[in-house]
Amino acid sequence: MAGGSLVLAAGTGLTLAALAAASTPLFFAGTVVAGCGFGSAFLGALRSLAALAGPAERAALFASVYVVSYLAFSVPALVAGLAVSSLGLRATATVYGCAVVVLALLAAVLGVVRERAARTA
Repeated sequence: MAGGSLVLAAGTGLTLAALAAASTPLFFAGTVVAGCGFGSAFLGALRSLAALAGPAERAALFASVYVVSYLAFSVPALVAGLAVSSLGLRATATVYGCAVVVLALLAAVLGVVRERAARTA
């Protein structure tokens, strides 16, 4: 999960660099890297959550995870859509991307700290 979060942050950073440089190939490369990082991070999160629930509780747990995930995707996207009219598309994308990078790095750090704490316990 932590590794995927780092790859997500790197890919989002590449995408932001592509926006600043107006580079289409770099934009697609950054998007691919970010997508791979997101997939790995999400899979790691699901794997760690699945271990916490019993077999009879997993369906409800995963349903809750997906509801929260869809809200986490849709609410910031709606806010960004509203911000475009006042900030512009490039500025909104930059702020949104920077927020993704910060959150991904925070998730990576917290994941590493949690993993180290589990090893020493």
